Amino acid sequence: MRLLDLADGFRVIIGEEISSRDGEISGLVLTRAIPRDLSAGTIAPIREQHGVVVVPHPFSRSRPHRLRRDALDRIWPQIALLVSLRTGAGRDGPCA
Repeated sequence: MRLLDLADGFRVIIGEEISSRDGEISGLVLTRAIPRDLSAGTIAPIREQHGVVVVPHPFSRSRPHRLRRDALDRIWPQIALLVSLRTGAGRDGPCA
């Protein structure tokens, strides 16, 4: 949030990766920090801020903290953006 004071005319979108009990969830367009270690209920504080709920790379085998599949199935209707592919070479292959 301190970046807003330094932005000096730039548009800044505040986002945060949140470690939940079910895996990583991200929020964009936030106005305050989100508590860690919640379950998939992490979504509620993001949405209360009219933020955007993002699930980063839930199918990537190389991300140990990816959102668990059962949690993804529960929260699917509340997700605004699911990042499914990461470019570049890695354990998931060249275009996983």
